[in-house]
Amino acid sequence: MSDLLQLPSATKLVMLAYILSLGCAVYLFFKQSNYWKYALFSAAFCLAACFSMFMPFLNIWDEQFHALVAKNMLQNPLHPRLLLEDVRDVTTSNWVMTITWLHKPPLFLWVMGLSVKVFGPTIFAVRFPSMVLHGLMTCASYKIGRNLFDKKTGLILAVMFMHSSYLLGLITGKNMTDHNDVFFLGFILFSFWTFTEYLKEHKRRWAYLTGVFAGCAVLTKWLVGLLVFAPWGIISIIYIIQNKQSQVLVNQLRALLITLLVFLPWQVYIFLRFPKEAALEMELNASHFHSPVEKHGGDFLFHFDQISELYFFKWDFLIVLSISCVILIWKKAKWQSLLVSFCIIFIVYLFFTLAATKMPSFTLPAYPMVLLIFAAGITSLASYFKNHLLRIGMQVTCVVFFLFHLFNPDKVMEEYAIAHDSKVKETFRMRKYQNDFMLANADAPNKRVVFGCELRGYAYVQWMYFTKDMAYPFYPSRADISRIQQKGYHVALIDWNYSIPAELVGLPDLEVLRYQDK
Repeated sequence: MSDLLQLPSATKLVMLAYILSLGCAVYLFFKQSNYWKYALFSAAFCLAACFSMFMPFLNIWDEQFHALVAKNMLQNPLHPRLLLEDVRDVTTSNWVMTITWLHKPPLFLWVMGLSVKVFGPTIFAVRFPSMVLHGLMTCASYKIGRNLFDKKTGLILAVMFMHSSYLLGLITGKNMTDHNDVFFLGFILFSFWTFTEYLKEHKRRWAYLTGVFAGCAVLTKWLVGLLVFAPWGIISIIYIIQNKQSQVLVNQLRALLITLLVFLPWQVYIFLRFPKEAALEMELNASHFHSPVEKHGGDFLFHFDQISELYFFKWDFLIVLSISCVILIWKKAKWQSLLVSFCIIFIVYLFFTLAATKMPSFTLPAYPMVLLIFAAGITSLASYFKNHLLRIGMQVTCVVFFLFHLFNPDKVMEEYAIAHDSKVKETFRMRKYQNDFMLANADAPNKRVVFGCELRGYAYVQWMYFTKDMAYPFYPSRADISRIQQKGYHVALIDWNYSIPAELVGLPDLEVLRYQDK
């Protein structure tokens, strides 16, 4: 507790807002007030904001690259660029040093770009869309639980979902693929929600919305965004066999057509506009299944081992999941609810187990359904208790158990440098100092090129996000400097602990930015 008291005042205020909002949400839910969902959204948003404030710097790898491309897309939304120009002629086809950047589809980058437009090139601007999406996903998860089971299941699912430390780590950029996976999971989850509304009401508009969200998921990452059509197809076949009704299948085909209309135009456009780059990215995406891309490989049990990272200890997880499944089958839950949940989990884990490229977040599309089985298992188990107090006590105990394991407070205190003896405290301090150094040098003459930006973790990318400069991680030759200056650029060198080459020391018309580790 004393470690939490050392947090900045702004962080403590946001944390207080989260606690009050969550309390109001639960209170208003049981009072059957329609305003409880707004309190639930507020609680999820504030919790995500807290975690973002725990990590006051852009993270290495994905987050900083996504931030820079999103910022650059403000100049031309139809041309994703990592580097706006290359005055040194060192760009490659590799996504870490290129101009045209097609490594990810553009939808989430457009949204992040709008946030940067409103809030400026700040850390908050990068993470704000994911914070909002966290709140929306929490509310959508409630509706999935309500539609497939009941309202209490929906509430428990929403509360568990919003407290997942792994998902919160994506929002802060700590976990790999960060905001891209937040948006990807968000659109997949929204497609699950609208599909369950369609199963409940059989109204065409829900089918069409499912198609829109599935298309947005593909336009955010890749074809796994079509996942919702798997259980939908099985249910359509069952309807045809049992009831001789083809309307469910017809609406599925219409939704699939809408999905294609959402994401295919971008694919056609990039192959016409950037044929070489698009072909390279298509080849890279296709190779994920048969060979480990960028050394992201693993054995057959990789995703089984990652259960401990995404949820909690894998053997405890399997025991609790098995018990929940047995309870749901024993209680004869609706066949559609079980089919949707089990089908999605089975397909996701089978596909990514067989794929050669493996990363922890790949199985995230199954995340809501895994938590749904836990939540439904709690409410189904509680129904065995006739005594009202015993039933409530059992539910609260189970929810606290899951929240403790999903949130994992000890791990959070360590990984976000909150604990006074955290092993990453020094790393956090250095990254924060590096970010502050960049911000302090953001106001510079137009057309400045900064060399020697080889600080920690692809710092040249962060430098270009926070400033208007071009930045490179190496030092130029004297001939390079002369040629660049003749083009009208102002040249600056970063002196990191006296690292400037001797041949460049003392050259005229050079700005030296001194950076020393504290």
